[in-house]
Amino acid sequence: MFPHIIKKYKNQILTIFLALLFGCAPQQKTFSIDDVEKQRTEYLDGKLKSLSVLVEVYKDKDQPYNVRTAALRVLAESSHPIALEAIQESVSNSSLFELDLLIDAINYLSKHGNEQSTISLLEGLKSSENMIMDIRESMINAINKLGTKDQIITLLDLWEVSRTQHHRMNYLLSQTLGAMDDERAMQMLIEIANDPSMDISIRKNVLEVLSLRDSDELVDFFANLLDDPKSTLQMRKFAFNNMGDIDGQMEARMISVLLESYQSGKEDYFTLLESLLNAMKEFKDPSIAEKLKEIAKSNNYPRTLRLKALQALAAQQDQSDMDELVSILEDPENYIYYNEIIDLVDLSNKKNKSRYEVKLREIAYKAYLNYSFGGEKNK
Repeated sequence: MFPHIIKKYKNQILTIFLALLFGCAPQQKTFSIDDVEKQRTEYLDGKLKSLSVLVEVYKDKDQPYNVRTAALRVLAESSHPIALEAIQESVSNSSLFELDLLIDAINYLSKHGNEQSTISLLEGLKSSENMIMDIRESMINAINKLGTKDQIITLLDLWEVSRTQHHRMNYLLSQTLGAMDDERAMQMLIEIANDPSMDISIRKNVLEVLSLRDSDELVDFFANLLDDPKSTLQMRKFAFNNMGDIDGQMEARMISVLLESYQSGKEDYFTLLESLLNAMKEFKDPSIAEKLKEIAKSNNYPRTLRLKALQALAAQQDQSDMDELVSILEDPENYIYYNEIIDLVDLSNKKNKSRYEVKLREIAYKAYLNYSFGGEKNK
């Protein structure tokens, strides 16, 4: 009997079964502003579940936009860890494409967030950049497929927009880098200032940021650059490329910092050179002797270093020709090295001592002629 009845009313029974099945399934509720207010009141009365309901409303893209915004505001007012976690999650994956809602969430994190919020914001920065590029790529591909009457002009306009946004981002990054107490940030700012492909306004902004840093900190930074020949070249490029782009008080401050850094680095270099000259007295090598002669002849080195170079040459007992070295006595100011050079000639050229005695007299006469009394040379 039952099989016969089932067969006869098969379609009706199936309809009733489906109705019962879907009738028992939970239906998604569309919330209103009043519902959000009700949940807010219940949360204030101590019902924590209401906060979870508001989180679901805030994250549900099928809910009306104004309702989700209202839910976010209630969550922000609560300052509860559940609300904070939900907002961090939505910002980190940029799931909120509605711009106003996303900005509100970011503003909330900036006021009430913690260290994890910074991580969420950084992740959001990366994901939003990728999202924007995906959208732009899709649009450009669509334009390419559809074509336009002025396709080239359109793409050039897009290129200008992209370039402007790129510079805007660089400006924001340079400002943030300048506020960071980290040597790596300063290194990055120097690289930006040295980059000729970077927009001049960005490079000037970087210079302004650098000029606001503590001068002692800048001096230490530039002095450290001098330890590496490549970095020294980088600092020189920085000075030559950018000093003309700044003006007034900032220029004076930056020049002062660079000069102080140079002086500090030069003093370190001379200290190291003095140690090397002391060590050279223990070695005898023709290549070393040539370097010592260069130092002894150059007016760019301090007197003490030139004297040490001459003393190191004497210790080398160099047998090479001394004409170049003796000729520095033609300058009256170099007569402070007379005794060291005489000792050097005596040690190195015993066989030709008489020739050098004549040469020394000739040089002494030239030095006398070069010496001036009251601004006029002797005649």
